[in-house]
Amino acid sequence: MSLLKVPFIAAITLWVHTSLSSPNPASEFNNKTVDENFPTVLFIAVQRGVVRLVAVIEIILILIHNSAFLRQTVLSWFPALDGAISRANNLQITTPFLVGWALVWVAVDLRKRCYRELGPFFTINMQTKSDQRLVTTGPYSIVRHPSYTAAEILYVGAFLANFCQGSLWTTYVRDSAWSAPMIAVWAMLYGIVPLGFFLRRMPIEDAMLREAWPHAWATWSIQTPYKMIPFVYW
Repeated sequence: MSLLKVPFIAAITLWVHTSLSSPNPASEFNNKTVDENFPTVLFIAVQRGVVRLVAVIEIILILIHNSAFLRQTVLSWFPALDGAISRANNLQITTPFLVGWALVWVAVDLRKRCYRELGPFFTINMQTKSDQRLVTTGPYSIVRHPSYTAAEILYVGAFLANFCQGSLWTTYVRDSAWSAPMIAVWAMLYGIVPLGFFLRRMPIEDAMLREAWPHAWATWSIQTPYKMIPFVYW
């Protein structure tokens, strides 16, 4: 049963990478320098890297547990890992995991819709261009910052998938001294820092768009008053 979890883990990892990657590079009309963009780029790279690392470890444990040859080979070199490999049987697909998996899928689908609507103007940097238009269609007709909505859905889904019963955390980490540090690191990487970034950045982006297209933005802000969550956050 645990072997069936491998493609689900791989899918989540791929979707997280896709959602946390800009479809377009920072262009020449952006005023920021590479050095100014580096902290954001580095932070996103760390986010992707942590998810990949956790996924690789879990997949390796599942594969070793389900292969007599791999298990025998590994234990011949590292006999102390016998208990850890045996516990890999607990790495199972559970209902919370599937809910998390589905949320990550919803997030990446929403993110791709944002990519399609903005086209070449979607980058990780705040920027406008003379031939750009104010996009108010698709997800942008529901909330003004749907890409941030997608990111928050992604973080919730990834949290469920990686911290529910049957996960690497509950099987190996929850009862160890690493439990609290791992929760703290995850909360910073996928909770506190991104949310603070979004809350700081949204009014700046709104001001930039309002300055570039004052009349169009005024109409759009009335028709689409919510920033991230419909009927909840504006």
